[in-house]
Amino acid sequence: MAMQRDSDPRSQLTSSPIIRLVSVSSIAMAMLIGTLGCGKSGPKPEKLVPAAGLVKVNGRPLAGVRLSFQPIENNKAVGGCWAITDNDGKFKVIHVSSKEGIPPGKYEVYFSRRVKPDGSPLGENESPTMVQSRESVSAMYSDPSRAGMHNRIEIPEKGVTDLDFTISTSAPKKK
Repeated sequence: MAMQRDSDPRSQLTSSPIIRLVSVSSIAMAMLIGTLGCGKSGPKPEKLVPAAGLVKVNGRPLAGVRLSFQPIENNKAVGGCWAITDNDGKFKVIHVSSKEGIPPGKYEVYFSRRVKPDGSPLGENESPTMVQSRESVSAMYSDPSRAGMHNRIEIPEKGVTDLDFTISTSAPKKK
């Protein structure tokens, strides 16, 4: 009976202990080199300044109004910022990094307050879609396609803590 030889010469190469050691060493070296680029050399964190204020709807402070701050013009802020009014209509701006503050610059601010069909506010765990909510803030303030000077603000280098917005639930009457 003749001895059967392995017909694939690669199987002899991978069974060699030296070849396996070189292969494992090469993989480990590649992983080490790959992790060297994962240090803290990424983009610098944005400078955040304080921003806070008050929202009045139809002349009265109102809870549950959501504000969205979207960078415009030469503002190089990454993403936007947001806020939600408390029971007194007051808010503090939160950056997309979940830290308090906002990068200085120009922004368009949009307002939203979703309510149930009967006008009552949404509960904390209620889905706006499931309860068939509607926007209670005038499209002039909530719809980006209607943005204008009334939606624009500039946050100075030192921040601002007395932003005062007066918005309405319906479009202003034309005179």
